[in-house]
Amino acid sequence: MSIVMLKFSDRTQKDLQAYSGKNMDYHITLVSSTLSLPAQVIDIAPLNVCPSRVTTIENDDKTQSYPCLDIETNPIIRKLRNYYIREVGLKPIYKHFRPHVSLSYKNRKPLRQGNHIGIHTP
Repeated sequence: MSIVMLKFSDRTQKDLQAYSGKNMDYHITLVSSTLSLPAQVIDIAPLNVCPSRVTTIENDDKTQSYPCLDIETNPIIRKLRNYYIREVGLKPIYKHFRPHVSLSYKNRKPLRQGNHIGIHTP
């Protein structure tokens, strides 16, 4: 399993941690796939994203929901996602793409398996 994610700058991480009261590694997941890729971190130019609302997102079987911060549609986020799907060949696990930042994973086991590709914006 591979997860491609946009990771936030240290300053934004600290701001989100202060907002939520949780010491989490905040990110925007671009693609979750069953295909495995080597773990790596790729630095890109800073990218501004705009939060649109605080809401919830449900797990796959709709038995639990988690607080999240929705992110407005951003053409660069879409291009990065499409690159990993079209050029790299990742097959998304989830059909619908909804850019968001999870604010808590209450009652959810943390993801510990698979490889992560962190696209870091310093």
